[in-house]
Amino acid sequence: MKPTIDSPRHRLQQETIEEKTARVLAYLDPVTEARVHTLVHVLRAHTPFSYVRHLSPRQLAAWARVFLQFIEERRQPFAVRLLPLRAEGHALLLTNCPDAPFLLDSVQLWLTRQGVRHQVISHPLLSVRRRGGAVQRLEGVEGG
Repeated sequence: MKPTIDSPRHRLQQETIEEKTARVLAYLDPVTEARVHTLVHVLRAHTPFSYVRHLSPRQLAAWARVFLQFIEERRQPFAVRLLPLRAEGHALLLTNCPDAPFLLDSVQLWLTRQGVRHQVISHPLLSVRRRGGAVQRLEGVEGG
């Protein structure tokens, strides 16, 4: 089994990550929630396991649904949402926009200048095909 390096301090077995992903997917209907399934796989590839290890599969499935809803409900060219977490003062910052090089760098620079402590947890690039504003297809971008 090939180990996956999560950070210099953690070496995780690929099986552990796959088991957690399987437990998350068990909360999702593969037919009616196919795009959520896709999103879970994309996020798994872009999120260090140490950030989700302590979360329940039910919580992760619920977050994946919220993230997909955020993608599907975007009606403007850009959308931003702050998703508060249970820990006071902690939140996830979600952004949804067309390809905008250096957007993440710009947001991080602004947060730093404002004195806001932050940490990038996941930065996947997604290919989203829409028709009349409705999401038709969602997939990860190779190398993104």
